[in-house]
Amino acid sequence: MLYYKCIKCDYQKKNFRDMKNHINIKKTCINNIKYFELSNDEIIIMTLIPYINNKQDTDFSKIKNYKYTYKNKNLLLDVLLYIEKTNTKICKYCSIKFNKIQDLKKHIILECFEKEMEKNFMENDLIKLNNLNYNNTINNLNINSNNITNLIPFDENWDLSMITELDKLNLIWTQVSYTKLLKNILKNNNNLNVIIDKNKEFGLVYKNNFDKYIKMEIAEIVKNSMDKLHKNLVNINEDFKNNIFYDKHILEYKIEDINKKYDNYNNDQHIKNALNKYISDIFVSKKDDSMQIMRDFLLNNENIELSPYGY
Repeated sequence: MLYYKCIKCDYQKKNFRDMKNHINIKKTCINNIKYFELSNDEIIIMTLIPYINNKQDTDFSKIKNYKYTYKNKNLLLDVLLYIEKTNTKICKYCSIKFNKIQDLKKHIILECFEKEMEKNFMENDLIKLNNLNYNNTINNLNINSNNITNLIPFDENWDLSMITELDKLNLIWTQVSYTKLLKNILKNNNNLNVIIDKNKEFGLVYKNNFDKYIKMEIAEIVKNSMDKLHKNLVNINEDFKNNIFYDKHILEYKIEDINKKYDNYNNDQHIKNALNKYISDIFVSKKDDSMQIMRDFLLNNENIELSPYGY
């Protein structure tokens, strides 16, 4: 026998629509004391997973850190109700086909819905920025227009003017030249054109004055960054080859090593996956500074319409 049970008050119903109505009632149901430590997200998910033969055959450990499902519970309920009405067995988010409607609903509740709401988080944040009261915000942020960064579009090469000759020399001898160069590059605010949050599959990059910030997959951000890092590292070493004080053989070996690591990144999926995480972590470390630069940029270009989705 299949039925639903409210985790907060033990209310039971066989019909999903009855449980949907119960969840949406304005008066809060009585809390079951043994579930006090559960988050609202855990409660809504555990309530929407049905009992079959008096058991919920589900591992709920993965939902411990969910934080977007409850905020969007009305949308989730509508999605689940649509599935029941249409008898569809295909996930609208990932297109996986299921044999049973109940399996599809369980999949959406436990997997795709939270991920989809998390994906929308940055986009919604940008929409809020577009609706800011600019005068009040400028006062609150205490923006000094003389300090606005000359932000470089992500598709263009970085500004390397702040990287000293000593920094470049260190890049020749280090074994981690790609990541070391990126860290040096991101010390220059003009280069903070990427915003990545932890545990996300996408980020935001500054495109240009017209498109402003657009959404981009992290893998694509890292690929573009690796292409530019490779080009800059080769150029730095080539410049040193023209200096009579440096051994050309050492520099040629270094260029060969740079090219080999670049080829390995492009051809070895394990290396690519590791670099995707490590490079994105470097961008994450500059997230707060990059966010502030984005706010300053948008507020000082308010005459240009914001296009958060990149269209």
